[in-house]
Amino acid sequence: MDRYQVELADFPGDRIVFVKALRIIGKVSLLDATHIYVHASNAKRPVRAAGIDKHVADHIAATFIDTGINVLVRPSSIKTPMICRPQANSAFQWGALRSLVPV
Repeated sequence: MDRYQVELADFPGDRIVFVKALRIIGKVSLLDATHIYVHASNAKRPVRAAGIDKHVADHIAATFIDTGINVLVRPSSIKTPMICRPQANSAFQWGALRSLVPV
């Protein structure tokens, strides 16, 4: 089955619009949405979600487009669904018995 990704074609200058779109799509907290905005504003053509079905990618893209953000839906080499969480690297650490535990 083909998988797709949602990529920002141009980054919006209005933080409020972007944060609102993220909160609608991913149901993320206001703080997390703001962190994602900062990460995305420093990246070139950031990917918001990857490894998803076409209808899901189209729905996410439509939500971004409704808020005035231009996006691209492209085929993805990633086969497992994932969303961009820039704080994931710092949100977990290795615990006892080589398990990941929240910080």
